[in-house]
Amino acid sequence: MQDDRLQELHVNHKLETQALSEGLRKTKTHLKETETLFEAAQRGVTNAEEMADQKKEEISQLEKELDQSKTVAREEEEKRVKAITLLKTVRQKLVKAEKDREDVFKEMAAMREREKGNKDKDQAEKLHLLRDLELSAQEIAALRAQFEKDLSATRERFEQGVSTLKGEHELDLASVKVPISFSNSTI
Repeated sequence: MQDDRLQELHVNHKLETQALSEGLRKTKTHLKETETLFEAAQRGVTNAEEMADQKKEEISQLEKELDQSKTVAREEEEKRVKAITLLKTVRQKLVKAEKDREDVFKEMAAMREREKGNKDKDQAEKLHLLRDLELSAQEIAALRAQFEKDLSATRERFEQGVSTLKGEHELDLASVKVPISFSNSTI
């Protein structure tokens, strides 16, 4: 009985030892798995921390780029506003220049019309003066012809008058000479 009991204890002890060994082996395996998992988790955490640091760095870099982009966008907006203002100013000047150009063209057309009117007026006056000059030349020619005719008629009358007077004087002289000749012959 005692032997049986010892044997039973021994079997129990052996079973317990085996169970403990098995438990210890399982625990060791479990511990190794846990350590492996822990190491993997640690590596994962380290990787995650490294990735988080990289992400923080990337975020920081992106924030810097965003600030730069905002600055550039603000500057571009200012440039755009200035360009729009400049374009409006240029457009206003262009509209004014177009209006001035149209005014100049209108003034030039009016001047051409005035010049054309003046030319037409001058041409009409010139033609009128030429007609008057031609008429005056014709009148002068007619007057000259009349003068020549009158002069010729007057000369002819004068010559006839002179001729008549000469004839009369010659007759008078002849009649006066005759008695003188008689008186010379009687003397």
